Amino acid sequence: MALTPRRAPPFRLPKWYGVTISGNRQKNVILTKRKEMKKMRITLHNSRRSAAGVYTARHNDRNFNTARAPHINPNRSSNNIYWHCMQETAPNMTFEEVEQAFYKKHFSAGLEAKNETYRLHGDHKHIQSIDDYRRAARSCPEECILMIGQDGDTVSPTILRNICREQLTWENKTFPNIKTLNFSIHTDEKGAPHVHLRRVFIGHDKHGNEIIGQNKAFLEMGIERPKPTAPRSKYNNPKQTYTTQCRTHFQEICKRHGLSIDTEPKRKGVNGLNLLEYQTQQEEQKLQNLLQAHKTLQASADTLQDEINTLQQDKKRTSATLLQKRCELAQVQMNIDFNKTEYDTATTILAQTKEKRQQQLKRLEQEKKRLQELQEYLSKAERQRALELARRDENEIDDFNDYADFDDYDER
Repeated sequence: MALTPRRAPPFRLPKWYGVTISGNRQKNVILTKRKEMKKMRITLHNSRRSAAGVYTARHNDRNFNTARAPHINPNRSSNNIYWHCMQETAPNMTFEEVEQAFYKKHFSAGLEAKNETYRLHGDHKHIQSIDDYRRAARSCPEECILMIGQDGDTVSPTILRNICREQLTWENKTFPNIKTLNFSIHTDEKGAPHVHLRRVFIGHDKHGNEIIGQNKAFLEMGIERPKPTAPRSKYNNPKQTYTTQCRTHFQEICKRHGLSIDTEPKRKGVNGLNLLEYQTQQEEQKLQNLLQAHKTLQASADTLQDEINTLQQDKKRTSATLLQKRCELAQVQMNIDFNKTEYDTATTILAQTKEKRQQQLKRLEQEKKRLQELQEYLSKAERQRALELARRDENEIDDFNDYADFDDYDER
C-alpha cells in the first residue's frame, strides 16, 4: 500500500515562486560536526535514468511502501522536507500528481502537434500519450542530487533548506526556461542529509508550443558552451556551462552561511597519499558509489513493485467487477425470460378469456333469440286464446239474447 508522506508545517519560499515550502521547524536532529572547520565538498549529480529505468518522484516524497526499503529509517522521516510547484493551491498533491498536472498543462499542445505530424506520415508507433511523454528517457524530468559534506561532517536540514531556497531563487531568475517541479530533503537515509530536485528544460517548437528540450532551452536563454570556438563534445556543451554556474553559485551561498567549502577540483592523481591511504580512499569511494547505486536500484524496485501491485489490484478489481456485471446480466436475463414466460402465459389466458367471452356472447345471443321466439309464441297463443275467449263471449251473448227474446215472447 502506498504511504502518503508526512507533511511538515509550511515554510515560505521567495515571492517569485508564489508558493510555500514544507519544512520541520523542530530543532535539527543532525548537527554539523566539524572539529576543526574541515572544508566540505559540494556533491551535485544530474541524471534522468539508471540501469533500472527513468527515475520517478515516488521515492522523493516517500509515496511508496517504505517498509520494503531497509536503508530508510521511518523514525526520522518526519524530519524530511518536501516542496512542489503547486504547493500553494494544492498542498496535498503527491510529486507524481504534480508532475502529471504540469506536463498536461504545459506540453499537451506541443505533443499533439508532434503526434499529428506522425499521423500524417503514417508513423503511428511514435505517437505518445502525455504520460508516455513524461516517462520517456528523453523527455522525463531531470533529477539533481545535492549534498554538502558527507556523513559525520555535514550541515543540518534547516541550513540545507535555506541554502536551497536561495539557490532556487537565483536559478529561477537566471534560467527562466528551467522549471523546478519539486524537491525533498531526506534525513531518514544512511549518510548525510541530501536534496532530490526534479526539473524540466522548456523550449518551444516552430508553432510556439512548449516542449521538453534541453538544447532549445539553452539556445533560447543564450547559454553557450564553455569554449564557443571549440567543437561541441561531452565536456564542451551548454549543459557544462549551466552546471558550472549552478555549482559556483551554490558554493558562494554556502560560504555566505559560514560554511568552509572546498572549491578546488579533485585531482585525478594521488599525490601525497601512500599506497594504503590511496587504496583505503578508493575502497571508501567504491563503497559510497555502491551505496548510492543500491539506493537508486532499491527505489526503482520499490516503485516498480508498487506499480505491479497496483496493476494486480486493478486487475482483481476489474475481474471482480466483470464477474459482478456478468452475474447482474444473468439475473436480468433470467428476469427477462421470466417476464416473457409470464407475458406468454398472460397472452394465452387473455386469448382463452376472449374465446370464452365470445362463446358466452354467442350463447346469450342464442338465448335472447329463443326468448324472443318464445315471447312471440306466447304472444301468438295469448292472441289466439283471447280470440277464442272473445268468440265464446259472443256466443254467450247471442245465447243470452235468444233467451231474452224467448222471455219477451212468453210475456206476450
